This record gives sequence, C-alpha cells and structure tokens, in this order.
Amino acid sequence: FLSGLFISFALYLYLGEELISSWLEKNSGLSHVNYMSLTIKLSLIIGALTSSTLLIFYFVGTGFSNISLNPSLVTKLVFSHLSPICVVPNIILQIDGRRPAINMMVGFLMSLFLATAIFSHLLSILLIPILFYYGLGSQSDRYYRA
Repeated sequence: FLSGLFISFALYLYLGEELISSWLEKNSGLSHVNYMSLTIKLSLIIGALTSSTLLIFYFVGTGFSNISLNPSLVTKLVFSHLSPICVVPNIILQIDGRRPAINMMVGFLMSLFLATAIFSHLLSILLIPILFYYGLGSQSDRYYRA
C-alpha cells in the first residue's frame, strides 16, 4: 500500500505541475475527455509497471523461504497496491488540480478506505469500477476550469 501511495503522490505532483501550463493544451484543442483518458492511461501504465515489480519481489521472496504461495494474498497485495494509483484520475479535478497537497490528503483517505476494504474481503475489488464511474462522472468538464 505504501509503495502505491508514494507513486500516487508523484502522480499528483506531476499532474499538478502539468495543469499549471494546461492553457497551451486547451488552446491546442485537448478536450476534457482526452485529458481524462490520458490521465487514466498514465495511471494504469505506471500501476502495471510497479505491480509487476511488486510481484517479482513477492515471488522471489517466497522462493527463498518456506512460505507457501497464496493466490488470495497475491490478489489482495496487488489491488491494495493499485488502489492509491487508481484514485488519482478520479479526484485530480475534484477540488483543485493545481494544488497537489490537497489531492494527496484526499487521495490518502480514499485509498486507505479502499485498501482496507480489499484486505477485509476480495469482493471489495468491485469498488474500483464504482469509483471510476462516480469519480469521472462528478468531475465532467472541470478540465476547462483548471
């Protein structure tokens, strides 16, 4: 969870700096839908890369110890690692995208709730698509005001 949280903090900082100069992209014709799809793709690519690194370390660690491989635990580890990264595109334009500290605090609380739910029950993974549905719907066309 902590590694995903630190990566999400880096994404908040990057996207906050990018939104400062977003007037150039807006004048070039970048729409809100294009911006949000690029933000989602960036988050998912970085999440997939770091999750693969997490899985490599987990499998190497279980290979050198006498701990048995637990698929349920692996699933919980990966999705709890991805929860802070998946929260980023859903709250980046909720309050003020150019102020990453606020987004970091809100993202921490949301991802902590999400990761705790995932560790308590595997069906809580279904909260991630629900988060995308409501998060992206509630910030429609806010890119033009950022």
